[in-house]
Formats: sequence, structure tokens, C-alpha cells
Amino acid sequence: MRARAWFHAQDAVDHGARLAARFAPRTGAEWGFAPALHVLLRSADRDVRPLRLNIYQKAKFADSFKSTLLANGLDKAFAGAVTRRLVRHLSLEPESATPRESHQALLTRADQLFNDGLLADAIECYQRFVEHHPPTVQVLNNLGSALYMRGRYEEAEAQFRLAAHMDPDCPEARLHLGKVLHMTGRIADAKAVFQKVLQDEPRNAGALFGMGQVAKLEGRFDDAGDMFKRVLDVDPKSPAAWAALVTTRKMTAADHQWLETAEQLVAGSMAPVTEAGMRFAMGKYCDDVGDFERAFANYRRGNELLKSIADGYEREEHKGLVDDLIRVYTRDSLANIQDGVSASAKPVFVVGMMRSGTSLAEQIVGSHPSVHGAGELGFWGEAARRLEPALRQGPLDAATRRELAEAY
Repeated sequence: MRARAWFHAQDAVDHGARLAARFAPRTGAEWGFAPALHVLLRSADRDVRPLRLNIYQKAKFADSFKSTLLANGLDKAFAGAVTRRLVRHLSLEPESATPRESHQALLTRADQLFNDGLLADAIECYQRFVEHHPPTVQVLNNLGSALYMRGRYEEAEAQFRLAAHMDPDCPEARLHLGKVLHMTGRIADAKAVFQKVLQDEPRNAGALFGMGQVAKLEGRFDDAGDMFKRVLDVDPKSPAAWAALVTTRKMTAADHQWLETAEQLVAGSMAPVTEAGMRFAMGKYCDDVGDFERAFANYRRGNELLKSIADGYEREEHKGLVDDLIRVYTRDSLANIQDGVSASAKPVFVVGMMRSGTSLAEQIVGSHPSVHGAGELGFWGEAARRLEPALRQGPLDAATRRELAEAY
């Protein structure tokens, strides 16, 4: 009976549908997105949180909520972003109300941490802020940017989609969305976003740069170089565009002016991640012209800069994780896992080594009207981090495996 009750999800499904039906009409201009989202989260606290949904029921709740949003005419990508935002809210422990001044102090601290490059702390502050206060486009953009720079692309995409929906005329939100779509391999979607920005602002440097990156991935290196030059016409000192030029062709000694300008750029004030990109480009230039000692020095400097802003690597901790996984997941233990799977035939997996043509293969398959390319999803990595303590003890139970499979 207990197992049967665990899978009883009709209340979760009903609450998901009702919540979505109330939220969908409020996303238009009359309400404004930020107030509508705030009301949604408060309603979820009042009506859904007391249900104490288990993992399986949360998945059914989310599916019902998203399906109802789609049935009410909301865009698929936006409906997914709102659903992820809601599910994350319900996964957090509720906090007592905080005075408005405290919220403002929290936002000020989040902005300072973000500007200082302390991304993990900035993310925590921004997330705490948006849980209890209607977010602005800038807050969502900053939170998404911090998540993006930490490699949490799926979460970043959700924030950028919410920001773009809140203010469809904001080029910054759309450019951020295009960047994350490009990074996760959804080239056609990224291209469409950049083209839309350029329709309104033909000299938008960010969109021109994005189109250059897309052209490079599609193998159109001459077109990519032309796009990066157009960026430099708008912003002659753009480090990103200057660095990207090196990636479109083999450099020669006749390009010495490029290196001279690059050295001038890195001599000025520059964020570590930006200088690292320039250093890698300078290393590539030196490698092309045969100056290997100088190339190595630049590559080393680039890596040092990235290490300065990365999380520390705990060798013994990682060794312990690997040892536990080897100990637990033996051939026999894996052979005994028979259930807890999804019967869906929808996913199509494109697997291969880096630079082996997987993005091109996805584009070819995705050109079929019944297929949509999802890019490189971070679902399983996030799930592994969340469930690491359980994974180190042994195979997950069948119910959890089934819930993960269905959620994916």
C-alpha cells in the first residue's frame, strides 16, 4: 500500500493544471510578467507546498503545469523556463519574510559579488532575492550570466528566457539567450535569435559576434572573419572579436599588427576571463608563426587566469568519489538492475568525440519537422551532483530511476 501511495499523483496533476490556468492569462501586458511570477510562486507556497510532493509527484505536477501552459498558448521554450523556475522554488526550504531593506541590501551584495567575479556567492544571493521579490530584467540577466559562466547552461537559459519574455525589446536578454543556445549546440536556434536582434539593430556588436561564432561552427570561416571585422567596426577595441579573428585562419608573420594590438589590449585593465581568451588567441598566433616558446608562455598565462577564478580542485575528495563508484558499480550490481526505466522512444542520442561532427549531425536530424535539437543538456550532470550521496552508496532505487528517466 505504501508503494502504491508513493505513485498516487492525481492531486499533484490537478494542482499543476489549476496553477497554470491561473498564471497563463496574467503573463500579458496588463499584469506584467514580474508581478505574475511573484503571484505564481506565492500561490505555490500556499497551495502546493503543503502537499509535500515526492520526487515522482513533483515530476507529474511539473508535467501538468507545463502542459496546461502550452494548452493556453504559451511558447514552448518559455513554458519550460517558467516550469523549471517553479520547480526550483518548491525544492527550496521556505524562509520567513524579510524586510524590504534587507532585500535591497541582498541585491546590492549580489551585484557587488557579480562584478568582483565571485560567481558562486553571487548566484546564491540573486537566487535568494528572486525567491522573495519580483525580479527585474537586469537581475535575471545577471543571475543567468553568472550561471552561464559557471557552466550551468540549462539554468542560465531559463533565466534568460524569463528576462526576454519580461521585456521582448531588450537586446541584452536575447543576446544572452543566443549565447547559451550556441554554447549548448542549438546552432539554428542561436542563429535565429541573433538575426532577430540584427533586424532591429543592424550594428549590434553582440549579435554580429554571435553570427560570427555560428558561421565558424558551420565551417564558413571567411564569413566568420567578416563578421568579427564588422564587430570591430562598431567596437574597435573588442577583445572578444580581436581574439576570434585568429580562429578563422592560420596567421602569418605578415599579421604582426594583430599581435601588437593584442599586447596593447592585455596591458590595460581587463577581467581575468577576458584576458584569458586573449592569451589563448595570442598563443595560437605564436604557434602559427612558429614562436613556440612565446606560445607556451601565453597558454600558461591563460590557464593561470582561469584557475584564479575557478573552484579549487580537491584531489583526495575526487579520488574518494571515483573509488566509491568503482566499488559500488560492479558488473554484477549493474546486471541486476532490471526496472526503473522509461519506455519512451522519443529521445535520439547523437554521440561522438569533440569536433567529430556531432553538431552537424544534430542539425541534419533536426531539419526533420518532427525533430527538435536539444543541444548538450546538463540534466544528468546536475542530477549526479544532487544525488551524489545516494549514488556513492549503491544503485538508486527503481522509483528514483524511473522518475529521473521520465523527467529527462
